[in-house]
Order: sequence, then structure tokens, then C-alpha cells
Amino acid sequence: MHLRSVIELLAMSSLAVKGASAACTPIPSSSTATPTPTPSVTPDCGSDQSIALCCMNLAPWSTNSGIWGGACGYYPADPNERVGARCITRAPGTNCFGSLLATCCAGFIPGQCSLGTRCT
Repeated sequence: MHLRSVIELLAMSSLAVKGASAACTPIPSSSTATPTPTPSVTPDCGSDQSIALCCMNLAPWSTNSGIWGGACGYYPADPNERVGARCITRAPGTNCFGSLLATCCAGFIPGQCSLGTRCT
């Protein structure tokens, strides 16, 4: 589009706004808004796994042993233990938003890795 065409379009839209009457109804906006993140389902934490967490990852320790063992320094007795990574604590009965996963764990190791241990 040429510069003159853009200027003409701006002038026309300016005239249209100036000449608009109070009876005009606004044009409905299209549905381009970002959807609200759906909270993940909050499990009820029992006495064995009483620490409520929201984690970025939840998997058996053996699937990421190089990081969870090496960089994070956590070595469980059972390599199939479910571990939560990059976790934050949450109040019981609250939800996790975005891509965070709600889980219950028996332990929590704060710090760089923020690991939940023995998670459901």
C-alpha cells in the first residue's frame, strides 16, 4: 500500500468518526482474547503425601535421573519414585494454573530444583 493510500484511509476513518451519531452501536470485537488458563484438578492430599504442590514436571525419577540426581542431588531408594520438579507449595484445596500440575508429595526439597519427593 502506498503512503498516499494510507493517508487517505486515515482521513476517511477520521471523517467517519467525526460524523458518527450517538445512535451508532459499537461493532462487537472478534474473539481474539487470550483464554483464561484452566486450573489443574486439585487432588486431596492424604496423610502419606500431605504436602500440596504445583509442579512443572511430574515423572518417575529414572526418566530424568541425570538432572534430579546429578544437578539436584536427589537419589531415592526406588528409581521409579514419582518426583515433582520446579514445584511451589500451594494451600490445600487450591488449584494450580497454567501448565503447572497439582500433586501431593511426602517431601519437598526447596532450592534450585524445588523437588517434590514420593509424589502421587
